[in-house]
Amino acid sequence: MAQDLTSRKRLIAELRQECEGAAAARVDRYLRAKHHGIVAGTLFAPASAECINLFRDGHFYGAISLSQAVGEAIVRHMCTSNRWKPSGNFERNVSKLKLRRFIDDDIQTRLLQLWERRNDYHHLNNDVETDRGKLEQIAFAKIRALATIEAWVFSYSLATGGALALRFPQYWPRTGADPVAVFLRNPTV
Repeated sequence: MAQDLTSRKRLIAELRQECEGAAAARVDRYLRAKHHGIVAGTLFAPASAECINLFRDGHFYGAISLSQAVGEAIVRHMCTSNRWKPSGNFERNVSKLKLRRFIDDDIQTRLLQLWERRNDYHHLNNDVETDRGKLEQIAFAKIRALATIEAWVFSYSLATGGALALRFPQYWPRTGADPVAVFLRNPTV
């Protein structure tokens, strides 16, 4: 029992030292991520917030893979919210969203950029990047693509009295007669 307590105290001290040493870099990455503060209260909203935390904390493989998974969930959500069953093929769903004018050229490009090399990261193929600097750049590009997509899909303005005026209300889950479910992403660093 005493050995467990000693190990615990040592690990806490090591963790404190590690956190203090990495704090500036973590804050810089968090501020660079520039996430969209309010998104629809969907099942994937917490995972989206976790993408930012993974990037902030330097977990670049996780940030890449989870960003791609959230992008896939957003596309499926858009398909079902617009009343059609999504295909099992991401690119086909994106193409159909574009063809049916639910997304513009920029969002289509961002979705495909986010999806790029998805299977390589999902399956950790042999040619996946291992250089930490390059991984950070890739993770940053994925995080920013996801942020742009979310800012567009879940775009809103503030109406009189502070209510949200939704650009695409079909993407926001209803919680009653009029209100919608929101997920706030403004945590402290």
